[in-house]
Amino acid sequence: METAGGMTCLVLAKAKYTYSGKNLTLPKPIKICGQGIGETILDGFGLKITGSKSNGSVVIEDLSIQRGMGMGLYANSGGMDLIVRRCNVKKCGMGVSAQEAHISCDDVQVVGCTHSGVLAQYGGTVKLSGENTRIEGNVTSGDSGSYGLWARYSSSKIQIVTPLTKDTISINNGGGGNCGRSGTIEQISEQVSSGSAGESKSDLSTPVVNSPPPPYASTKVSLLGLSFKVSISLLLAKNDCGL
Repeated sequence: METAGGMTCLVLAKAKYTYSGKNLTLPKPIKICGQGIGETILDGFGLKITGSKSNGSVVIEDLSIQRGMGMGLYANSGGMDLIVRRCNVKKCGMGVSAQEAHISCDDVQVVGCTHSGVLAQYGGTVKLSGENTRIEGNVTSGDSGSYGLWARYSSSKIQIVTPLTKDTISINNGGGGNCGRSGTIEQISEQVSSGSAGESKSDLSTPVVNSPPPPYASTKVSLLGLSFKVSISLLLAKNDCGL
């Protein structure tokens, strides 16, 4: 784990990580980097983003979240912005949810969740971009009040960045169908800029862990004051989690 530019960076190896609770709460800015979808896996729990919006952002990259009993990714009331890149949320209770918060998802797949795939509610906004984005096969419960994309209240918004459309990314969802809204589901255009809000660039040349544990060891990782048990091959796979 390394700190640069005011943001903690945690690099996770190719491994399956478990946690004893339904959600691991992230109350402070952090960037969590995995080694790719299906390589770094958070199994059986989701991530809940809290804190204050003024604190900064949480960034999640290159990992899978699967089989969480609650929400895979949840930005809570008035909490920090969440930026997600190249991730997969699979077979969770619900996929991605923003409540009075903002989530930006780029190349994110939400697949096979029990209830809605993407939910914006109580003033929350979820922005979806990237050619690999897919919201597919969710609402496996058959609940008619859940959808692939759901802007739940009038103050809620789901934004789909061109060339994506709701019809091409939200497919084969059960329950109420691919889209449901009392709020807004809209298509927007966006210029690509260098860097993202809430992040700063830094060259982290120092390894996060100098002496990784033995292969397939079971160890405890402390994350912002919270400990969770993981079974891993190596805690650190690389040290280039650039901010």
